[in-house]
Amino acid sequence: MYYKESGDRESQRVIVFLHGGGVGGWMWDGVTDYFQDSYCLIPDLPGHGRSAGEPFVSISDTAAYLNRWIMDLAKGRELVVAGFSLGAQILVEMLGQEPELMNYAIINSALTSPLPGARVFTRPLIGLTFPLVRNRSFSRLQARTLYISDADFEKYYEECCRMEKETLLSILEENMSFQVPSGFKKATANLLVTVGEKEKSVMRRSVQQLMSLQERVAGIMFPGVGHGVPLADPALFHRVVQRWLADGTIANEVIRVQT
Repeated sequence: MYYKESGDRESQRVIVFLHGGGVGGWMWDGVTDYFQDSYCLIPDLPGHGRSAGEPFVSISDTAAYLNRWIMDLAKGRELVVAGFSLGAQILVEMLGQEPELMNYAIINSALTSPLPGARVFTRPLIGLTFPLVRNRSFSRLQARTLYISDADFEKYYEECCRMEKETLLSILEENMSFQVPSGFKKATANLLVTVGEKEKSVMRRSVQQLMSLQERVAGIMFPGVGHGVPLADPALFHRVVQRWLADGTIANEVIRVQT
């Protein structure tokens, strides 16, 4: 699995950033620029970017692989993992499989309510719409919904064109049928669960669900943002996360979610 490093390799804090489906680790570039005092690890998940040659089998398999990979690289240092969308679902699964591995986890826009009929209807639907993935105009529209900048569009479009149909099917089936693992309740990490104010109601319900399963959790909503705050406003994302990591408090710039 390909991954990029940034920041201070000698830092006692290791931060792993997990990207969303259909993009690569580059989606975190604007955020990691602010974390140069930490040792940042940004993988391209299986089936994506420079790891496109590795099959994406399932969220569970990817989580197990990442947990083993992190154990080798963190070497007992303070461990923070941030995940967005598909990466956030993988993070939830990682916490369920290894509840005591991490010190902090930032779960950003994780869908945790399975969509009815996801595994029944995804395959025929993708069969009909897959050609749109390689349509430049369609990709431009998708990029806007994810707050992908014009500077990053060519990279995004190139990766869309390289993605295999079976990879996309696996990702979408897993994404839309994901359920929180039972072990998540046992996670000892401090958790920050986030969502954009303009995201769909099912995403806001997912925040509530995750909060109901944990005591060591804070839930926040980023005002005026849809699905993709790390890309939409990396500076805000950094300020909120950095303050929370420093002393557990929530910045006034965001909305506190109550259970």
